[in-house]
Amino acid sequence: MKKIASILSCIVLLASCEKIDEHYTYEATVPGTNVQENQLHQTITFEQFQNATEGIRYEYCHAYPCFENDGKVYYSTIKIEGPTYYDGCQFPIQAAFDAKQIMFYYAESLSYIDYTYDEATCLLNGFTHPGISDNKESKLIYANSEYLIFESKGIAQSHSYCSDNAEFSRVVYKRTDKLLIPDFIIKQ
Repeated sequence: MKKIASILSCIVLLASCEKIDEHYTYEATVPGTNVQENQLHQTITFEQFQNATEGIRYEYCHAYPCFENDGKVYYSTIKIEGPTYYDGCQFPIQAAFDAKQIMFYYAESLSYIDYTYDEATCLLNGFTHPGISDNKESKLIYANSEYLIFESKGIAQSHSYCSDNAEFSRVVYKRTDKLLIPDFIIKQ
């Protein structure tokens, strides 16, 4: 009976995860979240974005190099040491949003960054993500009070072999209650 249960659990795991090579896999949910792939790329109005993010601070979790094959997105899920760190510094990164500005918390600083949101394309202009080379765009593909997920044409900076063949990146932010308190404020 135990062998049958083991075999069935292996089949379930194989069905939910396809592996292309050593580090690119397809999963039914975005890695590190409970967000299903079929929930992504819905049109998000500015009002929906504001309602979802009002009064919430999100912490940067991870940037995943990705590519698409036969309509499926494959993620390179090899963890980078210290995924919440930016530019080699060991500080968490947090972001909060109001109608016109992003409050970007990094190390001991708080930066106010002006942004615009295009409802037709779901592009959030003015927001660059940590760990992404050539932050070419920041397309919001999922927003609720727990997660923000963006897609960027830039490639997640990872171990070079992990981002080989990457076509774009997905960047995940998760709600946090561990609030960073800045020592100084930068207005842009």
